[in-house]
Amino acid sequence: MYCQECGTKAADNTKFCAECGRKLPSATDIEERPKQMYSFKTAITDYFKGMISESKLRDMVRKKQIPHVKMGNRTLFSGEALDAWMEEQERISTGKQNPLKLVR
Repeated sequence: MYCQECGTKAADNTKFCAECGRKLPSATDIEERPKQMYSFKTAITDYFKGMISESKLRDMVRKKQIPHVKMGNRTLFSGEALDAWMEEQERISTGKQNPLKLVR
């Protein structure tokens, strides 16, 4: 679970963020919340916090390197899909393989 205020990762059983002290949402709060969807601009500003350029994100979409959904001429990004993608990228970069992928 991540703090929605500062983005710090917190243990699932923690009620308050160790970094900023804000109350973390409970599991029921998370389940009731609608899925967060991002456009190109909001993905860059809100999700990636300006750490990636719009041209880089568009290039990744064009090469199908990042999860996205096309709706007509709009491209949308699911917050849940981006979270899962980021975790997978972290596993790849640290050399930790997903145990499910090892089973054949």
